[in-house]
Amino acid sequence: MGSLNATAPLDAAVALPGSTSLRGNPTVGPATRPDASGTKTVLGFSPDMSKNFGGCFDIKERLGVGTTGAVCHIVEKKTGKSFAVKVIKRSSLPKIHHKRILLEASIMKKVSYLDHVVTLHGLLADQNSFYLVQDLGRGGDLCSHLMRHRRAYSEERAKAIAIKLFTTMRELHQRNIIHRDIKLDNIVLSDPQDDTSVLLADFGLAAILPRRGYATRKCGSPLYCAPEVMGSRPYGNAVDMWSIGIVLFMLLSLRRPFVASSVSELYQKISDGAQVKFEGSPWDTVSKEAKECIRGLLTADPHERWTAEQALRSPWIVGAARVESQAR
Repeated sequence: MGSLNATAPLDAAVALPGSTSLRGNPTVGPATRPDASGTKTVLGFSPDMSKNFGGCFDIKERLGVGTTGAVCHIVEKKTGKSFAVKVIKRSSLPKIHHKRILLEASIMKKVSYLDHVVTLHGLLADQNSFYLVQDLGRGGDLCSHLMRHRRAYSEERAKAIAIKLFTTMRELHQRNIIHRDIKLDNIVLSDPQDDTSVLLADFGLAAILPRRGYATRKCGSPLYCAPEVMGSRPYGNAVDMWSIGIVLFMLLSLRRPFVASSVSELYQKISDGAQVKFEGSPWDTVSKEAKECIRGLLTADPHERWTAEQALRSPWIVGAARVESQAR
């Protein structure tokens, strides 16, 4: 992870090393124990994962590369089942940040019951790396999907994704969990034949807020960061709703709502009160209800920004639910 600065890529996740994450200390997560091979596994995870990583899985292909490691498609030797693994090199993180991996795993296990979140199946660690074994998004991520097909989503298909994201956020936020890095790259498709089969992935920057508390760590992907994060102000779960607003704008238009060549220029535009504009195609054919929803999510003041519950009760979403109910 690098610092959030004026030259950072607008869609790359970054963080300020050593910055305070939370006001209050959440539980870090389960303890670990070594197995016979010397590999450690988090207590409470599947015992089938309590073995040497290379002895359990074959790596089929690399799906993506980041500053701390890679994500790969793997197959479990015993069952032939496919998974994804997030490999994080120990050498890429200071020792003090190793507990972040346990926190990420702990949060993922807490939300594994949700339909639209990637399930964590196990966490392994050896002297070189941490391995987070999780669901494989067979359809790739939304960013790759858009680049591959080079066409925007229809309003109805974007709405189907919005409902899933809003429902997931409502559950996470009720449990004081914030994701902090929602973006097209971190939303994967479970079914390559269904471009609305979304799963929220990569909880590497997620946190558990203390009750009535807030976060202060300046992190995330600048293109998707809320004004309060970029302005180094204390923030809460409203940052996730801003990010979803960016995602929906880009799904419907293939364009960024705020155009800038650097983080500093982007922050200046947002802090100056730049309003999201719906100009030209395809916005002339998108409903006013959809635009109202996006505008509510991209409200600069986090106290006025729509919550997940408000978004789910918006005319755009309620209208969709009503039509579906009548169809039955």
